[in-house]
Amino acid sequence: MNVLLALDLSGNSLTGNIPSTIGGMQSFLNLSLAHNKLQGQIPEVFGELKSLESLNLSYNNFSGVIPTSMEGLLQLENLNLSSNQLQGRLPSGGPFENFTESFFMSNLQERWTVWPASKFPNLKE
Repeated sequence: MNVLLALDLSGNSLTGNIPSTIGGMQSFLNLSLAHNKLQGQIPEVFGELKSLESLNLSYNNFSGVIPTSMEGLLQLENLNLSSNQLQGRLPSGGPFENFTESFFMSNLQERWTVWPASKFPNLKE
């Protein structure tokens, strides 16, 4: 059986929302959709990608909060959500316990409740 382990669609000027069917791609180890024009919220179904080790959604126009379902991505070692329009509280469980503030930089909006990092002991500077 052929299984897709990595998908890199970076820099392709993709637009629109990420479809919820992405949750069916549970064999993914690496997924990069960086440097596109994707928008909307990061789908809750990302939490179903249990094998995911690396996720790069940087340099898009994602808005809203980071889904707490992503706390279940226990294999996730690399996450880049920078340069989006994200706001709200960061998830605090699972892989988010070890991520540094650099994973979330350039999401700076007046509505972001995260900074300064000293308010969140789970972020490492």
